[in-house]
Amino acid sequence: MKNYYLNSSERGIKKVNNLLLYDQPETVYGQLLLNQTNPTSKNKKQFKEIQPLKLLDAPNVTQNSEYQLLDWSSQEIIFLGLKENLFARNFKTGITQLLTQLEDGILTSLCSQGELIVYSTSNGDLIVIDSDQKQLLQSYQLNDITRMICFNDCILCCATVNNGILYIDLRQNKYIYRIGTMVDIYSVSLNDNILAAGSPNKVCIYDIRKPQILIAQYNQDGRALTWDKRKQNYLCAGGLDQTITIWNTEGEYNPHRLSVDYAITQIVSTNTQLLYCAGNKCYNSNIIMNRHQDKVLRIATSTDQTQLCSLGADELLIFWSLVN
Repeated sequence: MKNYYLNSSERGIKKVNNLLLYDQPETVYGQLLLNQTNPTSKNKKQFKEIQPLKLLDAPNVTQNSEYQLLDWSSQEIIFLGLKENLFARNFKTGITQLLTQLEDGILTSLCSQGELIVYSTSNGDLIVIDSDQKQLLQSYQLNDITRMICFNDCILCCATVNNGILYIDLRQNKYIYRIGTMVDIYSVSLNDNILAAGSPNKVCIYDIRKPQILIAQYNQDGRALTWDKRKQNYLCAGGLDQTITIWNTEGEYNPHRLSVDYAITQIVSTNTQLLYCAGNKCYNSNIIMNRHQDKVLRIATSTDQTQLCSLGADELLIFWSLVN
């Protein structure tokens, strides 16, 4: 077993004595074929189960699946929030470092873009840091809990519990205002300048250049939300209704629906496939990733879209291969 401890002399980061992450030997499991009903066919959909590439310990993970505590950056850094600690793991080298440790509160969401990492806390703070230099760039007091953050260049869109959608232009530092009238937002997803925001009973779409104007609204469970990278203007939504709904937002509302066995906690789209997690499993159209002993909280994919990592309530961070 290989242990990773924080080097207290490295770049002025505070020393911690507890174990951060450790590699665990891969365990061999039997191959299974699982059946799942496809609502568009009377036949049952067969998924092939694959084995994990690596299992890492993620101790003290927040059990709330509403929080966005995992991200895989374009620089192949996996950012992971574990209660008051924000970790960065280099996927290529396997080295894990502690980026920051909160003195009060816990992390509720995080999102990266290039060298920037943005995270929010249960105290209502929103912090922007340079993950490479480990330098604080900006901080905001939102006075609300942020569940999810998405980026578009210098624009931040935050899904908050009580204040709806908050729009922040990092170039204007403290220039913050609210988009729309939605409250209790669970998810946000950007497609260029088009923002989709989801709540338990509706999905709203805005143009962030004219943020007060509502473009469209759908009666959907939008706890899990993503734009489909395989088809332009297609949006995917899911939640406690155990259904993934996919529709063309610029055409007539004629959705495709996929039923699953558990509530959808997250949906991720790559250029070739749609990935989602429900219960303690992750899926795409052909394979099932079944290793977690408790619900999957978050998933993220590598830049080349060949790897996936899943964070579970069982305090495991598991890596999977999406190719042969």
